[in-house]
Amino acid sequence: MTNKSIRYKKQFELNGRVAVVTGATGILGKKFCSGLAEFGAKVVVVDIDKGQVENFSKILENRYGTECLGLVCDVSDADSVKKQLNILKKLLVQLIYYTIMQQQKVRILKNFLLHLRSMR
Repeated sequence: MTNKSIRYKKQFELNGRVAVVTGATGILGKKFCSGLAEFGAKVVVVDIDKGQVENFSKILENRYGTECLGLVCDVSDADSVKKQLNILKKLLVQLIYYTIMQQQKVRILKNFLLHLRSMR
């Protein structure tokens, strides 16, 4: 990769961002997902075929080293969308709880280390 292409790529860096692509296993969807993953986005692969969704999510993770989540959802069906949103809400709550617990553990460890230093 040349310096010019490295500078170009940095201008469009998507590290830490999440992209949700519907129709992700279709011709255009795969291109969109690949481009987003190449620039560092975490990609949510949404389509109606479970096998294709799982397979393509793994391909993206292996090829680009980014996290991917495959969701089976028919976006033309309101009930299907509601079901997936409820699942995502539960995952988000669990993730937030886990993050809070990790932060508390770090705080406790820091306080313990400060206490040990003060005892010197």
